[in-house]
Order: sequence, then structure tokens, then C-alpha cells
Amino acid sequence: MTHAMTRTTGRAGGSRLRALVVLLVAAALLCTAALGADRLRPDDWQRLIRIGDILAAGGRPADPEAAGLSARAAYLLAFHHAQDAEDLGRMLAAADRLDQIGEAAAARHVRQAVASMAANRVVTDRARWESASQDFAASATLQ
Repeated sequence: MTHAMTRTTGRAGGSRLRALVVLLVAAALLCTAALGADRLRPDDWQRLIRIGDILAAGGRPADPEAAGLSARAAYLLAFHHAQDAEDLGRMLAAADRLDQIGEAAAARHVRQAVASMAANRVVTDRARWESASQDFAASATLQ
């Protein structure tokens, strides 16, 4: 094998390595966005949904923090906890609960917030991907 062939093979291997790194970075960004729900303590959201469910069924929750809450308020608080954690699935679950108790306007508002957050996430992820792609293209042309 000649010295020129070694350099060419090395560049091709380097390009493949950079492509793999870009792919892994993109996958990591997507996973980070999907795992944003980790910032939410599950017990807060679940507790509020459980309180709302009990109140919606006409019961009285044993949780002392439920005093004075309505099912609507409990579901809206659960929505806000999910919104803070950027957990779209839990936000939609709160909207479904609001629909079940006849709060269509509140449910519609929650779904609009979900749509807005999802659209923002797509724009942000796209910008990150384009930036990573440009960085990769720039580094590939330098070599």
C-alpha cells in the first residue's frame, strides 16, 4: 500500500467517523428532548391527577393539599406541572381529563399549549440539527 493510499483511506475513515459523531449527537439531542419529562417529579403530576379523578367522581381525597381544590383546578395544576417539565404526553392527559369533566374550553387551551410547545420543539431541534450539519460540512471541507 502506498503512502498516498494510506492518506486517502485515512480521510475516508475520518469522514465516516465524523458522520457517526454527527449522527450520535443528533440522536442524543432527540433523546434529551424526549426525556425532558425527567425534570418532573412523577409523584406531583400523578398526585394531582389522582386528586382530580377523586373529585370528579364526587369523592373526597385524603390528601390535605386537596382542600379547596376542584377537579378542574387539580387537572390544571397537573397540566402546569407537565408544562414546566415539557412533558407533552402528560399535558395531553390533563386535557383529556378536563374534557371528561365538561371543561372543553380549558381542554382546548391546554391542547393549544401542547401544539405550540411541540412546534417550538421542532424548530429548536431543526436549528440544532442544521448547526451540527453545518459544523460537520465545515470540518469535512477543511480536511
